[in-house]
Formats: sequence, C-alpha cells, structure tokens
Amino acid sequence: VYVSEKLEGMRAIWDGGVTRGMWAHNVEYANTLKDKSTVRCTGLWSRRGKAIQAPDWRLDRLPNFPLDGELFCGDFQVLMTIARCKIPSDKDWQSVIYYAFDSPRMDVFAGQEFCRKHNIDVIPFMSFPETLEFMKTELKESDLLKLHKQEVVTSVKDVMDRLPHVFEGLMIRKTPLWEPSRSSNMLKIKNSQEAEATVVGYQCGEGKYQGMMGALICNYKDRYFKMSGFTDGERCFINDDERFAWNHPGENA
Repeated sequence: VYVSEKLEGMRAIWDGGVTRGMWAHNVEYANTLKDKSTVRCTGLWSRRGKAIQAPDWRLDRLPNFPLDGELFCGDFQVLMTIARCKIPSDKDWQSVIYYAFDSPRMDVFAGQEFCRKHNIDVIPFMSFPETLEFMKTELKESDLLKLHKQEVVTSVKDVMDRLPHVFEGLMIRKTPLWEPSRSSNMLKIKNSQEAEATVVGYQCGEGKYQGMMGALICNYKDRYFKMSGFTDGERCFINDDERFAWNHPGENA
C-alpha cells in the first residue's frame, strides 16, 4: 500500500501528446457536449475530458508517454481560473506545477480502438511499483514538472502518524493497475477536526446539476475550498440565481 499527500489542485491527464493539435470533436474520449466553438486539443485533459489550454512551451516539457497527475499552484481558485482560460497566459502558467503520480496505459485511458486507429504502441502492463520505477527513470523533473512523492506504508498507525503533518489529507493506494474511473483501490483520508468557514460564493452545477448549485465556495483562514455533498433539493435555487447557473455551468458566482 502506498501513501501520498493529497494536493489542493486539479486532476489532469497527459496523453503523451498524441492528440496535441487535433480537433476535440475528432477525439473519442473528449467531452465536447457544451463546447460553443471548435476546440483544439493540447494532449492535456481534465478529469471530465475537457482539453486544458496550456502554452506550447509547457506542453513541450511533458514526456512522450502518458501521465496522470495534478496541476497545483498553491491557490485552488487561481488555478481553476488559469486552467479554464481558453487563451493561456504564459505568465500565469509559470506558477503551475504538474505533479505526476502515475502513468496510465493509453489503451486503458483512450480505448483499444483509438490506439489502433492512430497506430499507438502500448507498453506492456506493469504493476504500480514497476510504473513508479519507470517514471523515476524516464521522467525529466524540473521546477514545473515533478514526480509526486509516494511511500510504502505497512500499518494504520503509519498512516495516522503522517496525517497531522499535511493540510489537505492523504491518498492511500493499493498496488493494482491504473483505472479510468473512481476506484475502491484509492482511499482519501482527511483530518476529522471541525472548524468554521465562511461561505463566500458557489459554483454553478454541471451535467445533471446544470441550473443548480454544484458546490459552495468557502474561506477558512484565507484558504479557499469547495464543499459539496448536498441533496438535489438543497441544490435548487429559489431566485434568479437559477437562470445564471443554467447559463454558466461550472463557473463561480
């Protein structure tokens, strides 16, 4: 079992640059349902299949094999603004670090048909420890690209001893292969301490929650985070915010 610190960032998958320059509507795993215009792919994807528009000089620093990781800049709200911008700012992206924690197989991530169509060679299956060793050898780390530290733990005490020393929490992982969806092989552990935060806004819902509240935006000691887990009834608006939320899915208000 491996443990790593949970980052307050944005999950991002790099497909090795396979789709870089392609139109999103030609990529089977791209999420283009709400795109109001054609989108050029960069090879960097959000967890929901949206192309992240990073500058070319940042993409050039990424390897020719897939990565699963997290974009991080120390401020979640600032990061989301940077990552969602259609025209990337060179200055803004100089503060964004990509922390890689896995290297998924393209046929698992994109599908076997996609790999056959684009003549993509797929590396043999590797266990997670083998994948880590592969990344340690092949990933050229820099100030903006880092291999996220993951360590072996052997007991619950070992995990709990680490918990007070991290802000966001810990991620516990068993050693099977990379999976494309949420998995019981990944477990998030957070401190159980309670504290009061101030609600400063909300994020408009997406998908089945479009037109509703997606999450509350809270401020705790000048750190911003989102809180979700509400029922459908609690997400409904009773004023004009419903119209705004419907027309601005995923945006903050």
